[in-house]
Amino acid sequence: MIKTLPLKVFSLNRSPDNINYQLFEFFLLLENLCKYKYSGYMEIKGNKYSFVILIDEGIPVSYVDITNNPMEISPIIFKYRVEEELNVKTYIMPVGYSSILRGYYLFENQVMNYNINNYRDWESLILRLSKKNTTGIIQLDLMNNTYYLLMKAGNLFLRPDMINNQSLIVCSYYFTELITEKLKNNARGMVSVFGIDNKELDEKMRENDVKHSLVKELEVKEMKGVAFGGASISISQEIIDFWISSLQTTQFFLKIEGLEERINVAIKRDPKLSPDVIVLPSSVMQKIKIRDRRIMNGEKIAVYPELL
Repeated sequence: MIKTLPLKVFSLNRSPDNINYQLFEFFLLLENLCKYKYSGYMEIKGNKYSFVILIDEGIPVSYVDITNNPMEISPIIFKYRVEEELNVKTYIMPVGYSSILRGYYLFENQVMNYNINNYRDWESLILRLSKKNTTGIIQLDLMNNTYYLLMKAGNLFLRPDMINNQSLIVCSYYFTELITEKLKNNARGMVSVFGIDNKELDEKMRENDVKHSLVKELEVKEMKGVAFGGASISISQEIIDFWISSLQTTQFFLKIEGLEERINVAIKRDPKLSPDVIVLPSSVMQKIKIRDRRIMNGEKIAVYPELL
């Protein structure tokens, strides 16, 4: 699976940063990277969570939780999971590279394996991937060396300006002078292709974008003095209707960031309630923890639906 590949496969140029940040310092760093049109990715580690943020010309493209299985998350969810103390590493990438790396987290078990016996086999493979409009990663094991090549929308994505001699991303020098020559001399190799055709990749990204749009940041109002058996969570009719329209189903449960368990109290639609507010019984509020601190009345939390 593509998700077993080490993240260093994508390291084109490592910046000297490997710094511990407090939370406010980290968000200041993000602002500065955006200000100076930085393109690259950030590897962020806390005690509990690990993340990657993709940035293209100063604009954050994707937030990925890599704590367990890589999963793209919304910026709002990221804000609530990120911890007070962080270790941050930054990696510089060329402009436009983020779409390939974002696809890395959306690839599934779509793996193609080929034995390459000569240059003609290689050309045939590249032509096939080009016709499929594939975006993904080609792993080539050739003469006891491993090379990784990126493909974007059926075209090999090669850097002309840098030689990377650590068997990571292949630049144009390695491709033309080393790999091609070895294949033309009938060197045999093994190729694994991790990827997806561009049409399906675009669809997966659109699905993720819709899913992220469902995340709402709501102000908490505590409902006190209600017996547990009669307790319920109140959300505006407007938000519930939006979720149903987007998901095309009523079969979902409410997820509150910072609450590990599923909510087992009733969800009540309130047509009079502001769409910026959620009303929670005390029994639920007491279980919500953001950065190991209980949520307080008047604070905000991230709320979103998850399919049953």
